[in-house]
Amino acid sequence: MSLEFGSTIPVLKTNRAEIVRITGILLDNAIDAANQSSKRNITIAIVNTDDNIELSIRNTVADNVKINLTKIFVSGYSTKDSSRGIGLATVRELVDQLNSKVLFNVSYDEQVNEFTATLILINNEK
Repeated sequence: MSLEFGSTIPVLKTNRAEIVRITGILLDNAIDAANQSSKRNITIAIVNTDDNIELSIRNTVADNVKINLTKIFVSGYSTKDSSRGIGLATVRELVDQLNSKVLFNVSYDEQVNEFTATLILINNEK
């Protein structure tokens, strides 16, 4: 696991519970996926730019897993087994509840088997 931080990380003053819950789900998913990978890498980056905070979590994925970015937000869909598949659906619901206060994006690089989730907190109150 590697951590990358900007010069300072501001204290969140709004929506802390939702942001902590989203971050927890993303970290749990990253740890689970990286453990299934032969490389077992996770990179967490937190960057503070102007009034925005960007949290990016990148993790390796097992070679035999192919992630369908269209389906991963559907409740019950999982690349693992049928008893999973609610985490990213919950993240999407929480992001939708926060409206324009956060942006959320995911990407998957098949060539290196890495999944990246990025959460941008917009106009953080100072």
